[in-house]
Amino acid sequence: MPTKRKINFFTEIAPTNFYIKALCHGPSGSGKTNLIGTLDPGKALWINPEGRTLTLSGKKVHGAHVNTVAEMEDVYEYLLHNEDKGKYEWICLDSAYDIAECALLEEKKAGKNNMMAYGDMANTALQLIRNFRDLPRNIYVTTRTESVQDDVGCMFHRPSMPGQKLGPNLAYYFDLVLCARTKTDDEGQVQYRLQTQQDESYVAKDCSGSLDKFVKPDLKAIEATMRRKVEKAND
Repeated sequence: MPTKRKINFFTEIAPTNFYIKALCHGPSGSGKTNLIGTLDPGKALWINPEGRTLTLSGKKVHGAHVNTVAEMEDVYEYLLHNEDKGKYEWICLDSAYDIAECALLEEKKAGKNNMMAYGDMANTALQLIRNFRDLPRNIYVTTRTESVQDDVGCMFHRPSMPGQKLGPNLAYYFDLVLCARTKTDDEGQVQYRLQTQQDESYVAKDCSGSLDKFVKPDLKAIEATMRRKVEKAND
């Protein structure tokens, strides 16, 4: 008797319903957290290991303040089992760097040497990030930017995480990688924007192919643009 295989074969890719899996990296003050405030009130869950809430003061954003890996796992289980009854359309991890630092601190408190602590931290943080990413929700994750110099002396800006291996590989786990950037106009006003396409200096990508290279920092508008592109492709 043939073995029953658990494989879903397909003949075309035509998603009628999809979830956005976004990573945003940028320096401090570039507007990464402010993006959460552009989502509909009550529809986003802000998972905040930093303990700082001033950035979104006055915004009707629901939050979960976590201090440990166990608390992060509790939030994941809450969402996995749909205990919010689908109320939260966006899950926002702000930030992945701080989540990794929580894991690293716990590993060091357990008495592990630096090499083992960083290795176990990377495994724990990556598993947490992947777990949240794979939830049937829109996911928005922030992290810091690091600037590295290539062989010819040019500066390259990419997502940063504690340790040497996790940061450079983080972008591979997301369909949308945004780089939060600022520039000062001729009148001295700071302008905020998001880069969505990679160039010789910044890591960014948009697997949907629907966004301009630079877009306004508005997650709701970004989602609407991506969904219009998919709907048009499926007509």
